[in-house]
Formats: sequence, C-alpha cells, structure tokens
Amino acid sequence: NINDETCELLEPYLALENFTPQAAKIASAAAEGLCKWVGAMKQYHEAAKVVKPKMDYLKVQEAKLDLAMAELREHEKQLEKAEEAKQELKDRFDSAMQAKSELERQAAATQKKMEQANRLINGLAGEKSRWANDSDQFAERRKGLGGGV
Repeated sequence: NINDETCELLEPYLALENFTPQAAKIASAAAEGLCKWVGAMKQYHEAAKVVKPKMDYLKVQEAKLDLAMAELREHEKQLEKAEEAKQELKDRFDSAMQAKSELERQAAATQKKMEQANRLINGLAGEKSRWANDSDQFAERRKGLGGGV
C-alpha cells in the first residue's frame, strides 16, 4: 500500500514524457517492469480511494444484513410457534365441532323419541277413561261373582 504523500512524490516522474514502459524497455527489462509497477501502484491507489469507502459501506451494510437476518430467523421461529399453536387450536376446534355434531344428532334422536312418546301418551289419554270404566265394571262383576257359600 502506498499513501497520498508517496503518490504526490511520484507525480513529477509519472508526468515525464519518457517515463513509459516502452522508453524504459530500451534501458532494460527491469526498468520496464519497475515503470509498469510504479504506474500500476499509482492506479491501484487511486482506485482504492474510490473503492475503500464503498467497501467500508459494504461491511456496514453486511453487518446490518446479519442483524436483520438474525431478527428474521427469530421472527420465523415465533411464526413457526404461532403456526403450531394455530394448528393445535384448529385441531381442538375440529374435535369440538365433531362432538357438537354428535350431540346435535343425539339431541335430534332424543327429540324424535320424545315426540313419539308424547303422541303415544296423547293417543292413550282417551283410553284412560275407558279403562277406568272397565275397571269399575270388572270390580262390580267381581262382587257379583261371589259364589254361593
């Protein structure tokens, strides 16, 4: 890594017309490599000044993302528990509805039996007076059957 001060010191050399890899190649291959390296370091430094704030911002945003994902996982766990509770309540509701339907069926059957019993009782109500008369007549006959002793 190089700093701004070093880049400032290199500026006069980089601005020279003859400070190019082609011109340095005439002197030696090592000079050409050094010239390329110095130019690349300067370009890297300039690019890094643009990229570094973006990388720092990226790290901050990734940290926020990590927090948000952790919060999301926690909320998903809560949602899962709520879904389980909902399913349990639904199962209990379905069970209660089945029990209710069975009770309604039993109540309807009992109501039908009660209506039949009432019809039978009402039908036999007219027979009550006839049976009372018949009973009185049988009691009178029995008195009259006394035998000759």
